[in-house]
Amino acid sequence: ATLSPTLSYDSLGAFSALLQAKFGLSRNPYTGGITMSGRTESDKGGIAALVYLDKDGDNKFSPGDELLEGVTVQAVHSQLEAETDKNGEAFIFNLPTTTITDVVVQENSGMDPTWVSGFAGVSVRPRPGYVTRIEFPMHMSGEVDGTVYANMAAGKPRILKDMHLTLYDGNGKAVMSTITGYDGYYLFERIPPGLYYLIADGDDAKNNHVSRPAPQKIDIGFKGAVIDGNNIFMNPEGADVQVSIKADLGDYAKMNPTLDVAALKDKTVILNLGSYYSRELMVVVWYRLKTRYE
Repeated sequence: ATLSPTLSYDSLGAFSALLQAKFGLSRNPYTGGITMSGRTESDKGGIAALVYLDKDGDNKFSPGDELLEGVTVQAVHSQLEAETDKNGEAFIFNLPTTTITDVVVQENSGMDPTWVSGFAGVSVRPRPGYVTRIEFPMHMSGEVDGTVYANMAAGKPRILKDMHLTLYDGNGKAVMSTITGYDGYYLFERIPPGLYYLIADGDDAKNNHVSRPAPQKIDIGFKGAVIDGNNIFMNPEGADVQVSIKADLGDYAKMNPTLDVAALKDKTVILNLGSYYSRELMVVVWYRLKTRYE
């Protein structure tokens, strides 16, 4: 509380003393606990965050998950933050209602550096007297490393430096990229759980007079995965098929109900070969691709 004493004495000999107390009360909706501060809070908003290690990857707190203490939750634009307690809860109770703020987990705070947030965060417009509840599941990340080589027609493979590599998710979105060093070494780290495709850059392959291998499937589970020595061998210079991932197998199955998903799982990379003005042209192009690269 804020205490403000006042004393007065006038020329008529009247003496008065006044003690004014000002405080605000905020209730945490997770615990039901009351937080008291030395300022009024009824015109402010609040955020109550629950942070936990989501071991089964269902993005909700369930038996077997671990509550995380000492993790910092930030209200970025309001420049306020709080650390989680032993129950994995962080409470920010004095958010100004005039500012929309992003709420995120500071991933390098008080936790294993290999953990990544399964929820990127949310923008919140605080409302007077209202506390927004947010959950942040944390996941074990993975990493992949190796060396990129060029297979030579004769002699041992040579290393390829300055080669750009990219991890794409099943929706064709580039998740992260890296570049090989002088020794051909590359490293992807802090990869969130999921299924990815590792693809080399087509222009770099062309400049190095090599052609790319098929996209490599990378599976990172919710218990983390460290894939060491994942070397990539480029083929001798030749025709290079441009690859664009449009959808994962699940999405493709929805568009093609007769597709035998069980037969294709873990065996097939589906390529989008484009669209054409006539069926005859499409048949000719697809036939030429099939006979050339099958």
